[in-house]
Amino acid sequence: IILILSALVFASCLNEASAADINCESTKTYHWVYGATWHTCSMHKTKIDTADVRIGNRDESIQALAFNHNIKVFYLPIFPAEKFPNLEAIHAGNCNVKEISKDNFDGLTKLRYIHLVDNNLKKIPGNTFEGLESIETIYLSNFSILS
Repeated sequence: IILILSALVFASCLNEASAADINCESTKTYHWVYGATWHTCSMHKTKIDTADVRIGNRDESIQALAFNHNIKVFYLPIFPAEKFPNLEAIHAGNCNVKEISKDNFDGLTKLRYIHLVDNNLKKIPGNTFEGLESIETIYLSNFSILS
């Protein structure tokens, strides 16, 4: 009985730990406005309402991540570079993102474009984009930065 109870508690803990992981709703190759064609992970319905959400699946083929027009996105996921090592673009325009940090971009050395237009950002820490060696464009407009 104790062994069964321990197994149930362990399984319950595994479910709670994985609840903070999100995965691509769909993947498809898109022609982006940046003049590039990228294999894209789309998350247009995924809800992200805490700052500690992580990408669960590893996919080396993903070059772009699209959250655009998803009003249920309040934070960007924390991006361990080993999950999407070839990520070149993040599009989270017209969402409700209220906070970003260095943890959202850490280790993404191939990241070239970040699109965060029309969000609810209030603060961008000074080191947020530090270490992004390949960054070309960061689109930030239509929100109220307080600090």
